[in-house]
Amino acid sequence: MKKNFKYFGLIVIAFISFLYTEKAAVVVKNVDIIMHKIKDQKEKSDTNPIQAIIRDNTIVPGVNGYEIDINKSYQKMRYIGEYNENYLVYNIIKPTNTLKSNMDKVIISGNSSKKEVSLVLILKSAKYIESVKNINHNLTIFVDGKLMEENIKDMAKINSILGTIGYNYNYNDASYPWLDSKVKELSELKNSYCLVDSLTADTCDKYNNYTIYVKSIKYNHLLDTKKNLIGGKIFVYDVNDELIKELESIIRFVESKGYKIVKINDLLKE
Repeated sequence: MKKNFKYFGLIVIAFISFLYTEKAAVVVKNVDIIMHKIKDQKEKSDTNPIQAIIRDNTIVPGVNGYEIDINKSYQKMRYIGEYNENYLVYNIIKPTNTLKSNMDKVIISGNSSKKEVSLVLILKSAKYIESVKNINHNLTIFVDGKLMEENIKDMAKINSILGTIGYNYNYNDASYPWLDSKVKELSELKNSYCLVDSLTADTCDKYNNYTIYVKSIKYNHLLDTKKNLIGGKIFVYDVNDELIKELESIIRFVESKGYKIVKINDLLKE
């Protein structure tokens, strides 16, 4: 019996020692200058997500929030022995409603909190393939189905094709699944984009694609851009002779106002 009490006593002592060590470690961590700096930075930099705006069948995407993971950040910096912002670990806080969970909605713009815009060129004629092929300003190309069929080799050389207008804005054509597969192959996107010319048009969610509604600018491209430049704006231009002449001026104007031109998938990223 005495032996059992002896072993029990040793177990109790070991357990108490373990608790003391754990508490001591917590105390040391909490008074550590590294921990203090991490907590200070957390108060400054944690941001709440911006929620998506949903009205009827339309959506404007939200923006992810971020928060510093105190324990993971501490573990990394404790290893190197000093506070270093480059070792901060962030957790993403997603908006309640995401684009992925609302693919049946029609996107009408990016989030206005971003000082970014997208310039989308609708390519319908083979005449302009060479002109857009050499553009390198993070522009986005939406291609017509018939043009893709007739110029498949040239289309493969344009790495900015991220979406399609189907067959003259018709996505019920029997050839659309083929067109969609080609666009996804070229863009390396799991979800490409459709452009509809009406808010009442069918969306492309059945093809696992996002649907965008924006009225395209057919003429006076530069003037229209100047009038409507705001954060999150999606400018859609019909590619024609006038656009080709004005495109560099449009790009210079947008950038001179402090806006970043990004591809459509980056503009709509939450």
